[in-house]
Amino acid sequence: MKRYRVLALALACLMDFTLFGPCFGGTSSTPPIPSGVDLKVSGSISSSGGTVSLPTNGMSTCLATISGTWSATLVVKAQAADGSWVTQNIYADPPGSSTVSSISYTGSTQTFKLACAAYSAVEVTATAYTSGTASVYLHSSMASAPVESVLIWDGTNTIGTLSHPMVASVGATNAAVVLLASTTDAVAHSVTSTAVTGLGQYAQMQILLSVTAAAAAAGDTLDVYVDSSPDGGTTWANAVHFTQVLGNGGAKSFTAVIDPGGAPGTSVIDVTSNASAGTVRPSMFADQLRVRYTIVDGGAHGQSFTFAVLAFGKSR
Repeated sequence: MKRYRVLALALACLMDFTLFGPCFGGTSSTPPIPSGVDLKVSGSISSSGGTVSLPTNGMSTCLATISGTWSATLVVKAQAADGSWVTQNIYADPPGSSTVSSISYTGSTQTFKLACAAYSAVEVTATAYTSGTASVYLHSSMASAPVESVLIWDGTNTIGTLSHPMVASVGATNAAVVLLASTTDAVAHSVTSTAVTGLGQYAQMQILLSVTAAAAAAGDTLDVYVDSSPDGGTTWANAVHFTQVLGNGGAKSFTAVIDPGGAPGTSVIDVTSNASAGTVRPSMFADQLRVRYTIVDGGAHGQSFTFAVLAFGKSR
């Protein structure tokens, strides 16, 4: 009988050590969560400071779903190893909006995702409250969030604005680029447009000169150039010189492609001066492009051209 008691005591000690830490008064840690078990909790918030929390030891990802009709400011916090609660940036699931640090009522159910691998608990709490009840559902899992691959490039661009849950700004894989918006110019002079930056992600640029009006004298001319800069806008070299447009030529369109990978060339090119009209230097494509144009008065002083320079960047 004594032998059975000793065996039972040993077994109990082994279970205690495995689940809760050392036996006989030793320091125990938070019990590990059994493998493959997701943790879930639901609750409601109807006052300032109202909180719904969930332990997340051993978890990697947490979803927070907010529903109901309410007016408040909710934040998601995670508990660090020192016991402090740290406000988290969260993003919509499925992805579709920028990362946010607080949640406001939108009239529909909202679901957010955050990584919680380094934290012992996650909570949703109201830092401000006006009315209503927010129903909160928290679900933590050991499964990792799916990896999303995005392209991130240095510099700013005028391609447009893209929102992604993991980054503040990102370039598109393929995108339309406005190098020069449609303009009507009736002055004989030379103009250099503002450079478009952040184009280093593209392997190829298809460029279109669209002339929608040229109905003056035959002697008037329009020359349009596209330049590229390899050093952030300090040094410029001419990559495209479109076919010269005559003052009485009417609407016309011209296209050019710059593609260093497709046509790198085997000879040195002298880029000290502009290319001849109707010429493309296809290897001249770096992170920045700009448009220049020159209008010449043929003598009748009635020159006028309406045109735009558009492009489409392609990533291989």
